[in-house]
Amino acid sequence: TREGGAPAAANFSATNLIGVLPGANPALPAVALMAHYDTTPNSPGAADDSAGVAAVLETVRALRARGPSERTLVVLFTDGEELDLDGARVFWGGHPLRDRIGAVVNLEARGGGGRAMMFETGRGNSQTIALFGEAAVRATGGVTSNSLAVFVYETMPNGTDFTIPKARGVQGVNFAFIGRPEQYHAPGSTPEALDQGSVQHIGSQALETADALLRAPALPVATTNTVYADVFGQVILRYPPAMGWLLWGVAALLLGGAAALARRRAGLNFADLGRGMVDGLWFLTAGLVVTQVVRGLGGPMAGRIDSADAYYTLLARLPWLEAGIVLAVLALILAVLGGRARSDRRLTAGALAALTLLTVLFEGGLNPLILGAGVLATGLSLAPQLAAKTVWGGWTGLIALVLVFAAAAQGFAPETAFLFLWPALLAALVAVIAALFDPALLKPASLAPVAVTAAVVGAWLVGLSHPVFLGIGMDLPGALALLGLLGLMLVRPLSPE
Repeated sequence: TREGGAPAAANFSATNLIGVLPGANPALPAVALMAHYDTTPNSPGAADDSAGVAAVLETVRALRARGPSERTLVVLFTDGEELDLDGARVFWGGHPLRDRIGAVVNLEARGGGGRAMMFETGRGNSQTIALFGEAAVRATGGVTSNSLAVFVYETMPNGTDFTIPKARGVQGVNFAFIGRPEQYHAPGSTPEALDQGSVQHIGSQALETADALLRAPALPVATTNTVYADVFGQVILRYPPAMGWLLWGVAALLLGGAAALARRRAGLNFADLGRGMVDGLWFLTAGLVVTQVVRGLGGPMAGRIDSADAYYTLLARLPWLEAGIVLAVLALILAVLGGRARSDRRLTAGALAALTLLTVLFEGGLNPLILGAGVLATGLSLAPQLAAKTVWGGWTGLIALVLVFAAAAQGFAPETAFLFLWPALLAALVAVIAALFDPALLKPASLAPVAVTAAVVGAWLVGLSHPVFLGIGMDLPGALALLGLLGLMLVRPLSPE
């Protein structure tokens, strides 16, 4: 209720529902399970956020069945989340229970299905991720989370009820599912349309995380952020940010070894390695242009802040946009694998120039990033002599380019660097093996490690790409071109000379 809270913190009247499951030691900091029960006027709100409320209630039942814990559990169903988080502002503005809470588990939704993802933590999350990584992997369906998602969400203007305790320095985790985006704030967000598996998945992760927090000897406190990612939902790999430089050094040494072996045994010259880097640069710049065109064909180039109607229209079209952009990226991968130098340079350059101008039409003005990418891609298309002439040149050049991106990410946003480091490290290792046993890259047995690595890491990237696109693809469709570059690096040695 509002009693004891801070009504002045809200813009509108808000009525919260609060329950308490006492722990054996009331002196210990409590754990809060939180979801909001309000919805938008035109939507039944089965997903956002009745699913969260239902999952919290079932979590409480399951926690009671597991037996008492030392810590107290506070269940908070907020009102007015859709009205600038008003219910959360009231509670965290001064409710008597507020200062007893040491950790929060919040449940949200921005769609009606898909895997539930843990996408936000308190700042300085190393201890939180350590606990979460051990607990949530026991959830039905495994765990979906990585530090890239946490970093990206931190830079976005979005907010949920978790925003309020996070600003107070409270540690915790925030879960949501964002598949079936056409159901978000829509009349079609009904119990019948809701993906029941998504409710199970978000609830199971919330249960395991809350249970671990309730039974932890000490709750997580803010320290430093950690780098982490799940691997097919079965395990979370994590390490301190500084370790990324060690991994980068190992990958660079492996690449150097592979290049030296290929030079001695397969005739690789470092000029061709450089041309391989140019291939990757052409792919990325062309990809930025092509994906932006597909995005423009999907609807108005306006974000939610400009037009709510455009935002919800584009949300409903996201699955089709994703399919179109994936096909465009695959076409560019095939263009590189088929040999850029073999294509008609004038036709390719003309097409890219026309597509660049088309983005200007879609956006109603110049986008400096897309314009620069279009100019560079067009210029590189007119210089076929800059395309890699050998598979080894193309492969090692792509690994080198990805390591350049990895170094930049490690320097400016180390939580994101794993996206480049892990695939590049494995690609460089496989390149050493190939250079040792089959520098001609012809024997099926020696290419098996390449194919297996491409399949496994490619599958991991696909699993990562889907939520990335659902989250930011409306505004940054070129993100899939960047992920496509990693896929190209993995399959490049399988292409013919």
